[in-house]
Amino acid sequence: MAQSAAELMETEQESLRYRLRNSLTSKGINTVSDFLRLNPSQIQDYASSFVAIMSSDPQSRRLNAAMMKILSLQSQGPPELFEPLVAVILNNKPNPMKTCIRSSKKISPTPQSPVTLSTRPTTSLDAPSNPVKTGMTSGIMNSSGQLNEFLASLKRELSGLTYINVPGLVQHFTAKQCLPSAFRLTPNESFIEERYTYKFSNKSEKTMLEWINSFYVQLKKQSPELQYSRAWRSSPTKPMKGTTDQRKIDGAIVSLGTENEHHIKNILVPFEQKNSEALAKDAYICLAKDVYEIFKHQPTRSFVVGLTLCGTSLQLWQFDRSGAIGSELLELKANRKNLEIFFGLMSFFLACDKEHLGFDPTFIENQGIRTVKIKIESTPETLIIDGLVFRASGICTRGTTCWKAHLKGSDQQKFLIKDSWQPTNRTKEGDMLCDVTNQKVPYVAQYYYHEDVQVDNKQVDIESHVRRGAAFKQPELAINFAETTSDKVVPNEFVNRVHRRLVLKDVGQPIWNAGCPIRLLKALEHCIKGHQGLLGAGYLHRDISMNNLMIGDTHNPDKNFLIDLDMAIPYNPTTKQERLGRTGTKLFMSIHLLANEEHSHDFVDDLESFFWVLLWICIHYPENQKKTSEVTKWNYYPLKTLGLVKSGALHTPG
Repeated sequence: MAQSAAELMETEQESLRYRLRNSLTSKGINTVSDFLRLNPSQIQDYASSFVAIMSSDPQSRRLNAAMMKILSLQSQGPPELFEPLVAVILNNKPNPMKTCIRSSKKISPTPQSPVTLSTRPTTSLDAPSNPVKTGMTSGIMNSSGQLNEFLASLKRELSGLTYINVPGLVQHFTAKQCLPSAFRLTPNESFIEERYTYKFSNKSEKTMLEWINSFYVQLKKQSPELQYSRAWRSSPTKPMKGTTDQRKIDGAIVSLGTENEHHIKNILVPFEQKNSEALAKDAYICLAKDVYEIFKHQPTRSFVVGLTLCGTSLQLWQFDRSGAIGSELLELKANRKNLEIFFGLMSFFLACDKEHLGFDPTFIENQGIRTVKIKIESTPETLIIDGLVFRASGICTRGTTCWKAHLKGSDQQKFLIKDSWQPTNRTKEGDMLCDVTNQKVPYVAQYYYHEDVQVDNKQVDIESHVRRGAAFKQPELAINFAETTSDKVVPNEFVNRVHRRLVLKDVGQPIWNAGCPIRLLKALEHCIKGHQGLLGAGYLHRDISMNNLMIGDTHNPDKNFLIDLDMAIPYNPTTKQERLGRTGTKLFMSIHLLANEEHSHDFVDDLESFFWVLLWICIHYPENQKKTSEVTKWNYYPLKTLGLVKSGALHTPG
């Protein structure tokens, strides 16, 4: 018989209490005394954990008052006042959620006025206008190195956007016609036979990596006269240079001819190994961590190819800005043909054009000078890259990258080149900025040129260009991880993205480089005026963050301006329905956007975001003077929890 509504509610309530209790008992805290022996910092962490668990509950709206009291106590109350709540959580007898709520009411730390979220009128949610996913790796600012939280964000980002058993993927990366004729090698039959009949004493990391290395040795042996610009390297115990978390990688195809082959900038094809097929998901997540770093440190990378080996089952992966696709499993010891295929993969990765490994061919490099060609009213122009200004983190993201550049033959005028991967249905930022520039709006970046990038006269997008029309969108091919997305309005569904390029006349640096309080406040004032002008021109920005507020560079230090209209939409105060859905960078979102997914984004939300940018900068910059703060943990809070935390911080600062 189906559960009654009352029974279902009781089950949900008990599930919440179980998750709260498990957050303590899994760490060895089984009694109230155990809890009270914790130091104040640990108790604050557990209070945050309680609120995060409660905010993720289906009945979280009923728990708002309880969560606010916990947050208030966290900021200023003595630990002993947690005793009633912890006693209920650790009680092994069935105890419905309402008991937890009653217990939380007992922990009022001070006679201050209660903290509440004010309520704005909202409309029903029909179809949000381009809402944006939040809680992903691209939204993490100043990561404090909390690996568990980062992995949770990474899994949320890739859940539902990772497709396996995609046909034809391996065949594409073994196509000999893509290689120079001298590198089209056929494996020696005796070598394949020896590898096929080889008996593993075990499938440990060391054993399997040595076995893989033998294929590279054979390639070199068969073609000693060929000069490869790449090599296979395996150093699973050696941290990669260039990463902040001492990241190690089992193996990789790397670029030769550099001072440090083991630097993340030189990793071309990462490889992760596990000793059992049962660990396939773990191997994939390890590979995804590698890819996250590769995208971050290789700014002209459009996609990244990698390999996982679990036991003797090989899988090829291609990561791009819309997720990842994986090949059908290749059981290397199943037959000799599969070993020949792997030999072909190794040969391909060592000798193919860099475009086949995911590098953008529209960036032309010659004798260390990198250029990009554009066409202004049929007149070709060449921009010479002076240096990288910004590279966004993340995998499933716009992948925004900015370079400083100047025109060939003249370095008087500096330009900013912005590349990004935009959903195909989103209004082009270049069209909006062109209009804003024509209206002479002050303190907003000035437009020069924009285009949808093309290669071989074809538009560069994910579905047809990067994935070459692969058949991957069957629901049964998608992998879902246990972690759910933090925003129910925006499910993880495939979004086709197009590569767009924008050239601006203004070059600056993010506002956190202001250097002194007076310059910081002046820059904020100018950017707020730019936002006001933008609104007057008919556009709502919707993504005020510290990466989108700029101060002038050394050529024009007094020029401050607003950038990035990726999330902007035409603004009409009377059409609230078109502005429904959360948009922007989670850390800097307004309290009402965080707390209510049906809230209609208005200019007041953007103005509040300026305040949160100022708060974040004051705590975290300059970097050599940043303070340890609870604010840093905001990176990892769920949306509603962060809204409650922000509201509590304003009402009970401390």
